[in-house]
Amino acid sequence: MAGVETWVKSMNGPLDVNPLRLPAVDLSPGTYTVYLLVTPAGRLDSYYLGMASLVIP
Repeated sequence: MAGVETWVKSMNGPLDVNPLRLPAVDLSPGTYTVYLLVTPAGRLDSYYLGMASLVIP
Protein backbone atom coordinates (compact mmCIF):
# COMPACT_ATOMS: atom_id res chain seq x y z
CA MET A 1 0.00 0.00 0.00
CA ALA A 2 1.38 3.39 -0.98
CA GLY A 3 1.06 6.66 0.89
CA VAL A 4 0.67 10.23 -0.32
CA GLU A 5 3.37 11.06 -2.83
CA THR A 6 4.04 14.25 -4.83
CA TRP A 7 3.37 13.60 -8.49
CA VAL A 8 3.17 17.05 -10.15
CA LYS A 9 4.35 20.36 -8.68
CA SER A 10 3.40 23.94 -9.59
CA MET A 11 0.45 22.99 -11.78
CA ASN A 12 -2.19 25.65 -12.39
CA GLY A 13 -3.79 24.55 -15.66
CA PRO A 14 -5.56 21.52 -17.10
CA LEU A 15 -3.90 18.16 -16.49
CA ASP A 16 -3.98 15.72 -19.42
CA VAL A 17 -1.63 12.87 -18.51
CA ASN A 18 -1.96 9.33 -17.18
CA PRO A 19 -1.13 9.22 -13.43
CA LEU A 20 -0.62 5.45 -13.47
CA ARG A 21 3.01 4.49 -13.92
CA LEU A 22 2.45 0.98 -15.28
CA PRO A 23 0.36 -0.49 -18.09
CA ALA A 24 -2.87 -2.26 -17.14
CA VAL A 25 -1.56 -5.47 -18.75
CA ASP A 26 0.99 -5.69 -15.90
CA LEU A 27 -1.73 -5.75 -13.22
CA SER A 28 -3.10 -8.96 -11.74
CA PRO A 29 -6.85 -9.59 -12.06
CA GLY A 30 -8.87 -7.78 -9.39
CA THR A 31 -10.44 -4.50 -8.40
CA TYR A 32 -8.16 -1.48 -8.04
CA THR A 33 -8.99 1.88 -6.49
CA VAL A 34 -6.92 4.97 -7.30
CA TYR A 35 -7.06 8.24 -5.37
CA LEU A 36 -5.83 11.64 -6.55
CA LEU A 37 -5.33 14.29 -3.86
CA VAL A 38 -4.90 17.88 -5.08
CA THR A 39 -3.72 20.53 -2.61
CA PRO A 40 -2.15 23.96 -2.62
CA ALA A 41 1.63 23.67 -2.17
CA GLY A 42 2.59 22.67 1.38
CA ARG A 43 -0.99 22.56 2.69
CA LEU A 44 -3.39 19.77 3.54
CA ASP A 45 -6.14 21.91 5.09
CA SER A 46 -7.65 22.63 1.66
CA TYR A 47 -7.87 19.83 -0.90
CA TYR A 48 -9.78 17.97 -3.59
CA LEU A 49 -9.84 14.17 -3.37
CA GLY A 50 -10.83 12.23 -6.47
CA MET A 51 -11.36 8.48 -6.61
CA ALA A 52 -11.67 5.99 -9.46
CA SER A 53 -12.04 2.22 -9.40
CA LEU A 54 -11.28 -0.23 -12.18
CA VAL A 55 -11.66 -3.97 -12.58
CA ILE A 56 -9.07 -6.08 -14.36
CA PRO A 57 -10.87 -9.33 -15.34
